[in-house]
Amino acid sequence: IKEDDNEKHSLAFKHSSTYNVGVNTSWSKAGDKNKGGRVQLLKYDTTRHPSSDATNDEQTQTQEVRARLRHQAQFHDLVMKNAPRYQAASDATTNNTEQVYRKKRKQNKKYHYHDYSIFIVHYHKTGYVLSRELKNLIRDIEVAAKQPADPQKYVNRIVFKLSGVDDETGERIAFDQVGNWPHSAFPQRQHMGHTQCPKRFELQRGTIYVQESPDLFCSDSDILPLINSVKGGTKIIHFVRNPFDMAMSNYFYHSQEPTPEAWVHEDDPCHHLYMNGESLSSHITPTLASWTHGTSKAPGETQEQMGDSADQIVDMCQSLYQKKRSLRNATFYEHLLKLGKWNGLRLATAQMTIASGEANKRLAGGDILRMANNVVKFQNLQQSPQSNIHVLTVSMDDFIKNTKEGTMKFLDFVFGENNNVITKEMRSEAAQAQEESYNKKSKSTHVTQNEGKKSKKEALRGMLKMDKHLSHLLNLTEVLVNEALQQNG
Repeated sequence: IKEDDNEKHSLAFKHSSTYNVGVNTSWSKAGDKNKGGRVQLLKYDTTRHPSSDATNDEQTQTQEVRARLRHQAQFHDLVMKNAPRYQAASDATTNNTEQVYRKKRKQNKKYHYHDYSIFIVHYHKTGYVLSRELKNLIRDIEVAAKQPADPQKYVNRIVFKLSGVDDETGERIAFDQVGNWPHSAFPQRQHMGHTQCPKRFELQRGTIYVQESPDLFCSDSDILPLINSVKGGTKIIHFVRNPFDMAMSNYFYHSQEPTPEAWVHEDDPCHHLYMNGESLSSHITPTLASWTHGTSKAPGETQEQMGDSADQIVDMCQSLYQKKRSLRNATFYEHLLKLGKWNGLRLATAQMTIASGEANKRLAGGDILRMANNVVKFQNLQQSPQSNIHVLTVSMDDFIKNTKEGTMKFLDFVFGENNNVITKEMRSEAAQAQEESYNKKSKSTHVTQNEGKKSKKEALRGMLKMDKHLSHLLNLTEVLVNEALQQNG
C-alpha cells in the first residue's frame, strides 16, 4: 500500500494474520443491463470462506449484503424517479453559474495575485501534510523569484504567523502566512455560538491560511463579509476525498500496532454533541437537505430525514462501543483491534461521520459530514453574484496519482497562469520537485500487498457501501464530492 498523504507511518498491518470478513471475496458482474435499462449492480458471492474466522456479528452482516444490494437498487430507482423533476432546475443553475464564473474571470484580470486571500482547507486523512507542504512551496517560489537580501527570514517553518513584507522597504516579497505545522489558522472542529463560524474567522488580503476541518455553519450572508472583503476576493483550495476511501484509510491507519496517534486511547467515538448540547449533524443536515433539492443526482430529502440517518449512525455506534462484556472498559483503540475488522471499520467510520470531536480535544471526528457541508458551502459562495470567491476542489487520490499535474494546477490557481513574476517555468520546476519529493517518501513507506489482502479490503469497502446505518449519508457525500469535482473541471 502506498500511504495516503505522505504520512510518516506505514499503513501495513504489523501482524501476518489477514483480516477476514467471513465471506468469499470474489465479485462477479450480474450482466450489462436489466430489463428496465438500468445497469445492474454487482452481485456479491456470500459463500463462506473455508478459512474464515469471522465473528457472529460479521456473519450476520454478511447475510445482510444481498438485502443491502436491493436497498441500493431502490435508492437508484428513487434517484431516477426524481431526476426529471430536478433536471430543468439543475440545467438552469448550471447556465447561471457559468455566466457568473465568466464575469468573475474577466474581472480578475485586473488584480495582482497578492490582492487575494488564499484559504487552504483539508480534513483528517485528507491533505494534512500536503496542504502544509504546498503552503511552504508557495513561499519558496516567491522568495526565489524576488531574491530578498535575507531570504531566511521569509522561510521560517515554525512561527504561527509569518509576514511576507520587507520591514525596511515595505515591499511585499510574498504572501503572509497564518498556520504552521501543528496548528490551523483558526480553531478546528468548533464554532462560536452567536456566529456559527470558527473563532477569529476573517480572511485578509495577501495572506495564506491553512485550515483543518472548519465548522462553517454560519449563513452565506454572514460568511461573505468575512472572506469577500479583500480587494481581489478569496481563492479557496478545498482538498476532498471519496468518503469510502477516507473511511477505509482512517480505520487502517488508526488500527496499526502501535497506533500513530495517541488520541484514540482517550476518545469516545460516539460522542456527537458539542458542549452546548447540540449535535454536529444538527448543524449540517439542513445544508445537505437543501442541496438534495437543488440537484438531479440525489432524491430530495427533508432535514428530518437527514437527521434520522445521522441518529441511526449514533445508535449503531453506541451498540458497538463498550457493550461487550470483555470490552466494557476498553478504549476506542482497543475496540479497533478486538471488534474484528468489519465492526472495527463500522465503529471508526461512525466516529469519522457523527462525532463532534469534543471527546478528543477536537483532534478528529465528524470530518466526513464536515467535508460534505463545506463542499455545499463553497459552491454556494462561489455561485453568489455578490462574491468574488473562486474554488479549486482537489481530489486527494487524483493528486497522489499525478503529483506534478496536481501541483501545477494548484500553483496556476494561486498565482495565475499568465504570471510574469512567478513564471510558468518556475511553477513547472516546483511541481516537478514536489513530485520527486513525494515519490521518494512513498518508496520509503511502500509495502507490497498480495491479491488476497486486496480482495478482502475491496470486500470490506463494498460492505461499507451497503451498510444499513452508514451507507446512506456516505453515498450522498460521494455523489456530492463527485459533483464538485466535475464542476471543477
